[in-house]
Amino acid sequence: MNNQTLLIGVLIACLTAPAGAQTEPLLPALETLNCEQMQAEMTSAGQLMNQQIDPNLGTEIEAMQENSRQRMQAAQAGAVGAGIICSIPGMGMACTAAMNAQVAEQMSHADEDRARMDAMVGGMQNAIAGIDQERMTAISQRWESEDCQAPQPLLGDNIDDAGPRHLDPVLDAAR
Repeated sequence: MNNQTLLIGVLIACLTAPAGAQTEPLLPALETLNCEQMQAEMTSAGQLMNQQIDPNLGTEIEAMQENSRQRMQAAQAGAVGAGIICSIPGMGMACTAAMNAQVAEQMSHADEDRARMDAMVGGMQNAIAGIDQERMTAISQRWESEDCQAPQPLLGDNIDDAGPRHLDPVLDAAR
């Protein structure tokens, strides 16, 4: 095969490919990966996810948890009150009203909660776009079966809750 024939073949392949089609780089077979290669692939996927994730997602999750905790406390207090009313003979109608009020309060937040949850799930789906989840799952399982160990930070890396420290004291002071 000469260069001209090869060039024509590549040109035809490019012209007949669907618009916007991208060729995926061929990844090595999973069974051939060693621990370092698996670590590199998982790290790469994690970095991509970190670049794509909504920076407000963590704050939103915390807000949802706090909101849920507050509602749970209110529901428990209401249940105690309803329990007291329901234990008094002749208060059946008031008991039913109290229980109906609790259910109505919980239902009034259902659509809001569903919308927040849908937005959170959408944010997570955006964060994992372009990451082959099946491959990552398979790598994770192989990582465990091969008893691979994550590399430990080197002495002086100083990774803490605030993140890695830099050799630049100006960057560290800015934290």
